[in-house]
Amino acid sequence: MNVRALTRLTNAGLLVGVGLGGGHLLMSARAGAPVLSRLAFVASMAGVGALAGWRERRARELDGDENVPGAQPLWIAGGVVCALVLAWLAYKIAHG
Repeated sequence: MNVRALTRLTNAGLLVGVGLGGGHLLMSARAGAPVLSRLAFVASMAGVGALAGWRERRARELDGDENVPGAQPLWIAGGVVCALVLAWLAYKIAHG
């Protein structure tokens, strides 16, 4: 297994673990959930997404790809957006 595949696998595991764990512990999607609980969930998913974006770009650099397109902040922002979209999509699929 190369560094890119391992990074993608562990990034997916982090997103799933934090999403499921945080979502069910904070119960941020229930009707009477406090705003703080919802913000904590969104912040945790955004943080994991930022980490995943940073790790993906870093894995490409370490794998020998010297011409990685885009600056590091773009990869981080992309990771945040992807994590939040995936969290919303997973909620819609699992809970309707």
